[in-house]
Amino acid sequence: MHKRWHKKSFSQWLQALILWPVLLACGAFAEESSDTRLQPKVYVTAWGLTLESDGSGFYNELGHFILKDTTADYDIEPYRRAVRRFLKDGESCLYPKNIEALLHTRDIRTTDGLIESLPVIRSIVALFTPEGAPLVRGPNDLAGKRVAYALGAKVPEYLGADGAFFIAVSNEVDKARMLLNNRVDVMIANLPDARLVYRHLDSGLPPYDPMYHPFPSAKIRLVCHDTPINRTFMEQVNKNLLSLHENGGLAAFLEKHDLNAPLFLDDILADEPAVSTTASAPTSQQ
Repeated sequence: MHKRWHKKSFSQWLQALILWPVLLACGAFAEESSDTRLQPKVYVTAWGLTLESDGSGFYNELGHFILKDTTADYDIEPYRRAVRRFLKDGESCLYPKNIEALLHTRDIRTTDGLIESLPVIRSIVALFTPEGAPLVRGPNDLAGKRVAYALGAKVPEYLGADGAFFIAVSNEVDKARMLLNNRVDVMIANLPDARLVYRHLDSGLPPYDPMYHPFPSAKIRLVCHDTPINRTFMEQVNKNLLSLHENGGLAAFLEKHDLNAPLFLDDILADEPAVSTTASAPTSQQ
């Protein structure tokens, strides 16, 4: 009886000894998987000087500033690749972007399954002309003009200017140089981006009509697929953003870059459905 018990106990002990490394490995894998899931992938759309793939540039600095103390996996990819990967995987986030822009460019057909953060800053589209040339005050002023715009943007479709010759440019510095060198008559660009690019080129900002808005001002945000983990992450991001808007942190950040903070921040939260730290899920649009 004693011998049978001893053999059985020894056999159980031996099995446990053999299985122990496997159990440890499974536990480590589960822990690693859990940690990975708790780190939302944020695809970041590299497009040039203001958001470089090497991590430099204004929007990279801004991204790290608003995502401070979060667990985000910040992944910079070329613009179109970042958007494609975001749309494909169903669990990630996209920066800098907003849901309205994704609808406008027809990357998505509905807002279902997406959430977005509170706005970070305002982005303003302007039409710049060379010094001394007439300002563009409406689409009719583009007739017969060479117009540079960002590759991938749907500018020719939506601006609706007859007789304009649109030139897609992949790099924002090259686009700015084209206007400086009179290779184009008009450059379409966003602010604050254009100001930062021309400063890099040791040139003043070209003239534009601040009263002409070819496209509505956009609010730069973080967009995520609506998952439980992303909702928790978004609450943390919104808490950061609300604090930075209220305590002047974002204004100080813009001023550090010699930008006009009120232009990009004033009343930016005024028409938000509800200023809170919860994630915003827009009404479905077909």
